[in-house]
Amino acid sequence: MSDICHLSTHLQNTDLINLKIGDKVLISGKIYTARDVAHQRLVKLMEIGQPLPFDIKGTVIYYAGPAPARQLIRLDRSVQPVRIEWINSLRRYCQPE
Repeated sequence: MSDICHLSTHLQNTDLINLKIGDKVLISGKIYTARDVAHQRLVKLMEIGQPLPFDIKGTVIYYAGPAPARQLIRLDRSVQPVRIEWINSLRRYCQPE
């Protein structure tokens, strides 16, 4: 059985440096959940230099996409470029100056 990494928000880079894909993580603290439109609004605010509705540095933002009832959803590569751009936008925004 693998170990579980226990993390609390406000996360630091040092908290994440050793995580690998597939690691089990238990997170305590505030976790924001948003759909695609909310993510787009955050990116737009960052692009025009406006303040965000909350401080995203050190937080966990969980993408909660639409899920039609009684259907299986297959994640494919068509979703990936949008998600990658969102991640890159967050990285640029959160970089120390």
